[in-house]
Amino acid sequence: MKIKINNTDVYFISDFHCFHHNVLKFDNRPFSDVHEMHNTIIKNWNNTVSPNSTVFYMGDLSFNSFTNTKPIVDSLVGNIYFINGNHDTPKDILKYDRWVDVLDMVDLQILDEKNVEQRKNKYQHLVLSHYPILHWNRKHYGSIHVHGHSHHDLYKSNASYYETGYVLDVGCNGIDYTPISYEDVKRVVQRQCKDLGYHHQLS
Repeated sequence: MKIKINNTDVYFISDFHCFHHNVLKFDNRPFSDVHEMHNTIIKNWNNTVSPNSTVFYMGDLSFNSFTNTKPIVDSLVGNIYFINGNHDTPKDILKYDRWVDVLDMVDLQILDEKNVEQRKNKYQHLVLSHYPILHWNRKHYGSIHVHGHSHHDLYKSNASYYETGYVLDVGCNGIDYTPISYEDVKRVVQRQCKDLGYHHQLS
């Protein structure tokens, strides 16, 4: 799915795993229980995202029912695109009637006058999916890949994937349970990469 956004008020986050008690242990999440985790996620989201912001939620929402999870989803502000994860059932996700769209992958272009002003095409290209991709569209032309799923474990097992690629894991446990902005995605990727390659023109 191709999406074009004409501003930089865009955020990314994934892998809430609502009501998943064991994820507190697996990720070493700093909460006494899942309810504290839910409250922190809602508070951090709404203190960061505005009602007019665009948010890409990158999969793995909840390990409980629609009925129990709906109040959490309804508490979140912004225009939210949902990208399916391996623990999401698309027909159940559609029940929330909260998303701008429900997708498996997004080919995203964001208008970025400030950082791509040398280009004829002033859009930064990103490829979004729940799963990390080794070779994504326009990888060698400055395209950024944003993913979830790995809970930041790939940083431990395959750090070179992030050091030499324009890629970022936005699992909530690695970004302080707070949606990360497009601007911060760029800053993090620039810091971790040898050469982000913004001089390349996107198509």
